[in-house]
Amino acid sequence: MKKKNVWSFAEAKFQAKRRSLLAIIVLAAIIGFSMSGCDNAAKDKPITGNGEETVVGSYDAYAPCAVLSNLSSSVNYQIVNLPGESRTNVMKVTKPGGQAAALYDLAAYKGKDIFIEFSVDVKRVGAEGTLNWQVNNNPEFPSVDKITIAQSDVWYTMGSSWTGTLVTQYPSFYLSTYENNSDNTTYYIDNFSIDVKLVTAEQDGGDPRPASPETMSGKTAMQFFADIKAGWNLGNTLDAVSVPAKATETAWGNSPATQKLFDGVKESGFDIVRIPCTWFGHIGPAPDYTIDEARLKRVAQVVGYAKTAGIKAMIINIHHDGNYTQPEKGTWGFVDFAGAVNNPAKKTEIENQISKVWTQIAKYFENYGDYLIFETLNEVHSGNWGNGASNNEQDILFDWNQAALSAIRAAGGNNAARFVAVPGLGGTEPDVAVAANDRNKLLPNDGINGTDKLIVSIHYYAPPQYTVAGITDPYPLIHTWGSQAQINSLIHEMALLKTNFIDNGVAVYIGEWGAPTNVRSSMNKTVKDTHLNYIKSVATTARVNGVLPIYWDDGGDFKMLERSNGKPKTGLWKDVLDTMMDAINNPTPLIPGGDPTPNTITGNLGQYRFGFQEDGVSTNYTQAVWELTGANLTTAKQSGAQLVLALNAAPTATMQLVWQGPTNEIWWEQADILGNTGNVLNASNTTWNAGIKTLTIKLATALADYNTFTVQPTLNIIVAYYGGDSINDLGIVSANLVTP
Repeated sequence: MKKKNVWSFAEAKFQAKRRSLLAIIVLAAIIGFSMSGCDNAAKDKPITGNGEETVVGSYDAYAPCAVLSNLSSSVNYQIVNLPGESRTNVMKVTKPGGQAAALYDLAAYKGKDIFIEFSVDVKRVGAEGTLNWQVNNNPEFPSVDKITIAQSDVWYTMGSSWTGTLVTQYPSFYLSTYENNSDNTTYYIDNFSIDVKLVTAEQDGGDPRPASPETMSGKTAMQFFADIKAGWNLGNTLDAVSVPAKATETAWGNSPATQKLFDGVKESGFDIVRIPCTWFGHIGPAPDYTIDEARLKRVAQVVGYAKTAGIKAMIINIHHDGNYTQPEKGTWGFVDFAGAVNNPAKKTEIENQISKVWTQIAKYFENYGDYLIFETLNEVHSGNWGNGASNNEQDILFDWNQAALSAIRAAGGNNAARFVAVPGLGGTEPDVAVAANDRNKLLPNDGINGTDKLIVSIHYYAPPQYTVAGITDPYPLIHTWGSQAQINSLIHEMALLKTNFIDNGVAVYIGEWGAPTNVRSSMNKTVKDTHLNYIKSVATTARVNGVLPIYWDDGGDFKMLERSNGKPKTGLWKDVLDTMMDAINNPTPLIPGGDPTPNTITGNLGQYRFGFQEDGVSTNYTQAVWELTGANLTTAKQSGAQLVLALNAAPTATMQLVWQGPTNEIWWEQADILGNTGNVLNASNTTWNAGIKTLTIKLATALADYNTFTVQPTLNIIVAYYGGDSINDLGIVSANLVTP
């Protein structure tokens, strides 16, 4: 298939999601209210009930005596009123790299199973920095991880929950600085809220599943999605991975999911949630690959939160068990796609494990109605994120999707008619899925169901340099979007989904999409307005084409909703939610513009044409393609051959040199020529003459896999440039193949 570029933009997508974990605002606080001398209103109520969910301690206002009586004497603190903020009796704490400590007397609960939900308001002043809430000397209360205050002088509301058996009478809790320990740190804390309850069966790990099979809707996936419009991801939570230990809900900094969170998600307007699930570390050895029941129960509890909140549908999957960021780092979980590509035995082994794992998941959830949707795999690839992947790679994924579907259908109960979503390779972009579908290697065989119960799962992070690139990546994050070419590309990609799937009765959802709201929340109005325009444009264009958009919320850079309550903070976060919901409920089609045409150039290579996307049909305007024939084909293979490009100005962005061998189906051999500022990366193979504005590229050293290049019967040379909307922005005046 013909190739579009993405350096490792798709990898950058994962790295952006992972990076944002270090900037998650997850401050959990439990402060003592039952110490002697405090207001009686703050004391615990007697424990009552026999295993019922009973509130045994609750307080929703500031109680200074309880906190101050237990602060470390080395911490400077005072109770202050903040003028103009309607906040009184706020605690101000100043300490160079120190801790504010508090005890909560839980003597009445020692040895009992309890459930705690808590929240607090925090504002840090004077500097950006990191704070940490940690429970001290109690293995049953793990640390709630560090959190980063991204802006000073801004109030944050944070919270979390914990369920377990209390093992100490006086657990102590510390609010401390995590970094810059030599600096004075000043912060305010206010509005503590804590509920302590005896656990219910749902909270203590009892069976949360329906006792008998629930009624199925009898609808096709297209019919089922007719009244479902907006989706949200519980990202970086049940999919978080503590390599090499196991997937752990709080491993990447987010707090555990709660009923309060999902109640807020529903109130925020979402009617479907995707709950990514990683099983790494929870699966036993061959031949049975038994999944820990505790992990299955926890997933079911979270599904139950969504159902109780009134959310119409939930999606669970196998998520990071096939993650593959860089070749040298390997695969986290058992879905070792790279290992399977060149090893048929490994491919079969993994296929067998996929079947057994999905058999167990499906069997565990067999009584759930078809509001519970299974998604077979997530972003599976061999290290290339699906870019330039061979047909063999797509065929392997097709076989694995088939194995998963067959296992689900055979698991019994309601699974025979459950909706099942299947992804394409890598970043599972629209054109990748369409290319696979054109070969009948996307949708598995579903017997008498046909395609009525299948869903195509797409991810959309285009253009990646606007959505997922990091600030220090080779191709760093940019904040401009909205050119006519970009709008045309968005319209085209969504139209591909409509014409290839929706119009043929096959449902589609965008399982992940979005942009880094946290990063842009403190930037200027132009950046924020562009960000909102992007959100509006994607949501609108998805809906007018019948595609369901499910927003990626990782709790960090891509955060939309607070994990403490499922609602957005005031500012860009709320604006994103409001913009998205308005676009979904009142979609207005974007207006396409005229497509660009290649600049007219001179030279013996002749006029270039634009390249193609993965589907081999859609135009990729960032590429200039020359199909070598006659003398040019001969010259290119000669020792010392050079590609000479005369430009109208110095380049300012990344450029890649790519060759293709169409006869032998070699579609993408790539090498970077210029860095992200247009600088020559290797002076031994490329030179820039500023005086005559000419790039001279030595093919023998600049091309990837040059020895293979020289024996191809047919050749294409591609220049890909990422300094604007199209290769035209490189400003090529002439292109020549020469020998010294």
